[in-house]
Amino acid sequence: MVGKLICLVVFIGVVAGEKYVFEFGIDQGLVLCSEAGNVGAFEYNKKINLPIPMGTKVTYVKVIVDAFAPPKVEFDSTYNQVKLKYSLLQITFSSYQIIAKGVSIV
Repeated sequence: MVGKLICLVVFIGVVAGEKYVFEFGIDQGLVLCSEAGNVGAFEYNKKINLPIPMGTKVTYVKVIVDAFAPPKVEFDSTYNQVKLKYSLLQITFSSYQIIAKGVSIV
């Protein structure tokens, strides 16, 4: 019975999910990287390291999360890392897409 309940909750989250958009910085420069992935069930904290090329600086990050409820989203410019945080009461099963733009600093 527990397995059926979890599947039902995940299914409802996927069907009723919405797209949430988070933006950091000024939209300028060229696309440095694009990442996509999923957040699993009961994965309340997800850290995504962005593979930013040497000699460039990130000026803009756009994060699109398809989820039942919006997570807290942070961008750490020191480590070029996006953090998705869900509360213990949220359904965490979701997907994300990240686009980072930047400029050359050489």
